[in-house]
Formats: sequence, C-alpha cells, structure tokens
Amino acid sequence: LLDGRVLIAGGNNGERDLASTEIFDPARGAFLPAAAMDVARSGHVAFRVPNNNSVLIAGGTLDGQPVANTGLYISWLNAYQPFGQLTVGRSAVAGTAFKDSGAVVIAGGSVRTATSPHVDYAQLPTIWTDKRDYSPGQIVYISGANWTANGQVTISVFNRTDNQARLVPPLVVTASSAGTVAAQFTVLDSDLG
Repeated sequence: LLDGRVLIAGGNNGERDLASTEIFDPARGAFLPAAAMDVARSGHVAFRVPNNNSVLIAGGTLDGQPVANTGLYISWLNAYQPFGQLTVGRSAVAGTAFKDSGAVVIAGGSVRTATSPHVDYAQLPTIWTDKRDYSPGQIVYISGANWTANGQVTISVFNRTDNQARLVPPLVVTASSAGTVAAQFTVLDSDLG
C-alpha cells in the first residue's frame, strides 16, 4: 500500500482456501486483521492501482474450481467489495496495473486443464496532486480521472504523520462529463510536521 503496509489476501492453509486478509505493518512489526474477501481463493493475483491505493484481486481457484469474480480492497476504509467478473474464471493469470491511468489488464491463465486466451480490462478512479510535497503558502492542485460523469466526488486530505483529516469539511467537487475532477487548497503553517 502507499503507506508501506502490505496486504496479504487469501491463499490456502493446507486444508482449505481462505477468504481472510491481513495487513503487515513493518513499522510496528505486526500483522493486523483486515476486511475479508467475499470469496475464498488461492492462486490469484493482486494489483495496487496507481493513484488509487486500492488493491484489485482477481482469478485463482476455490476448491480447485476457477474463480471469475474480482474484488477491491479499499485501504483507506479497510473494506473489501466485489468489483466484477472476469470473462472466464481462471488461475495463474498475468497482468499489470498501468502507471497513472487507473487501468489494470489481466491476461491468460489456466481454466482447469487448458490455457485461456482471454484478456480483461478494468478502469478505476484515480486522484493525484501536482507534486509530492508542499511548503506553507503553496497551492496544492488535485486532479483525477475515471470518476462517474457529472457525479459528486468527496476528497479528504490527511496529514501523513498523524492520519487526521486536514480539511474540514472535505472538498466536494463535481466530475466533468468526461469523468475528470479538479480541486485545490492552500497549505497552511499548521500543516508542517
């Protein structure tokens, strides 16, 4: 995850496939419980979506049968939600999350004893700032893409050191007809640290 923690999802304990997830926090040297997946699976893939910080989980098997459904672990909510279906359930897939675009491509894999020629594509909402760090008095420009056209988007900004909301109330913007969003705010002296 963007904050350095690691999501561990599913797998097999030697007796059965698992739906459980946990977070390894290297700063604390501890494993923490996380939201369970809706379907147990092993042999799956997981992709952290750039400029989104959610994790798309796809493919794998449940009791030896290919799994078609996909799910999304939403790190800032510690929640897991169903996301959609692969064209065909399969394990041992390959794929990638494309930098900056919010796109994930999942290809190939195995369907029981055959190789799959299928390719699946997902596009997730993204959000980013114009640079990584700011000084007091500077304007932070926030941009995003792939949101619901003309829908409302709520943007909450957190102070990375204490994880407390910086803006009260959060920024609420309306996405354009193309699904893009834009917002801005000024960094205050109180934001240092």
